[in-house]
Amino acid sequence: MVGAKLLANIGYMPFRYFFGPNWEWLSATFALGANFSMFSETQSGKNQILSAVLGQVEFPRITIPDQKMFSTYSFYTEVQVWFIPTDVMSEVEIASIIPQISCGLRVNVF
Repeated sequence: MVGAKLLANIGYMPFRYFFGPNWEWLSATFALGANFSMFSETQSGKNQILSAVLGQVEFPRITIPDQKMFSTYSFYTEVQVWFIPTDVMSEVEIASIIPQISCGLRVNVF
């Protein structure tokens, strides 16, 4: 399987706006995007590309000030909605939509 994600940040919420300058190290981000994945191990033996729409919340996002590398660490939660076309499903079933929730850790290197 090979895949690519395209994310657009739609919101950034620094906690210093709510709690003062001592909270500059904490923030949250919100993103919308798309995921495209090519699956090579299918029943037909042919490669299949599937797509998904996703929303992502990155919180807590911790930034270490005055550090050039490895300065931001965060935990993200992502909701994806996969669209399965009819040519992938059996003949009896119609096209389906499959939701998926995932989470992970992110470290900004530069």
